[in-house]
Amino acid sequence: MNRVIRRLLLVEDSPSDAVLITSLVEERSAWDVVHVPTNTAATAALENGSFDAVLLDLGLPDGEGLASVRAMRDSFDVPIIVLTARPEATWGTEVVRSGAQDFISKDEADAAGLERALRYAVQRHAQVQQLGRAQRRLQRYARAVAHDVRTPIATIRGFAEMILVEEQTRGAADSRTVDYAGRIVSQSKRLLDMAADLLEDATDDTDAVVDMTAGARWVEELLGNRMDALGAQMTITRLPRLQGKRTVLRQVLLNLSSNVLDHAKGTDLEMRWSSMRRSDGGWDVILEDNGEDVPDALISLGQPLPVLPVEANATGHGIGLRVAAAGMAEHDGAVWLSRGRSGGLRVTLEFPESASTDPKPL
Repeated sequence: MNRVIRRLLLVEDSPSDAVLITSLVEERSAWDVVHVPTNTAATAALENGSFDAVLLDLGLPDGEGLASVRAMRDSFDVPIIVLTARPEATWGTEVVRSGAQDFISKDEADAAGLERALRYAVQRHAQVQQLGRAQRRLQRYARAVAHDVRTPIATIRGFAEMILVEEQTRGAADSRTVDYAGRIVSQSKRLLDMAADLLEDATDDTDAVVDMTAGARWVEELLGNRMDALGAQMTITRLPRLQGKRTVLRQVLLNLSSNVLDHAKGTDLEMRWSSMRRSDGGWDVILEDNGEDVPDALISLGQPLPVLPVEANATGHGIGLRVAAAGMAEHDGAVWLSRGRSGGLRVTLEFPESASTDPKPL
């Protein structure tokens, strides 16, 4: 069977490094390597050709470090792997936050490592695109549902209000019928409000200032019946207002909260939403619960939760966490997992400084 030949754009100003990297890539991978020495040449190549990945050196003469990664990410739909002389894990985290799929230290680059990094970068990029298409389909479905359910709900509410008026006219203001009709009116209004929110979310996919406290309150109301049945409580400490997609961020909050309820054991469950401003200007939004028996496999080992397709973990804790990771990836953020102070799971949503709506603290 013939192997699929992919095109790799290598952006490297050192001729000797370019020859070495090209030979390493071609040693184990079916890649056609195109080499350019500058960011300017890379931009021209991407504008005039199609590439499956970019291998980008940050030390270019016309480069601007991580700003070059962000500029390429914003301009072209292609996975980026950064070549760096700085192997520190903290630097790698900054590279990924800037929009790269991965980073490789030049001193540690070998044929196997390059082949693996390129393969994973292409796969992750394809998964993000797949999630984007799925989200657009979900938005179309949400628009249809929100529009179609409002008429029957309004009709039910209208008849319930008529029953209320008739019963009150007959002087039966304290009857059970009045009580039941009043509950129908109240719950119908709640459903209409939810349908209106769903329609608004489904028709607006642009970045806006998102009140995360209001989002958590929305989740609390939506899950109210389930929480009451489980004897669960949600505490919400004031959360930040962030720049992002309201629909996506609310879905992240909802999936994480639902995930806790799905795996609740016993009663007296507590969920606590809080936040912390980091020294780099970004925000951490944190959900912590007092649940038990958190699998060790869920706890992050010095790295954020990877963005993987939901199908890769069809049951268990993974569903809500994978959706959250995908949503945070859309905001150049990440999901970190650790064990909470009460033994339960602590989920940290790490937002970059670019999502903040107020100045960086001094």
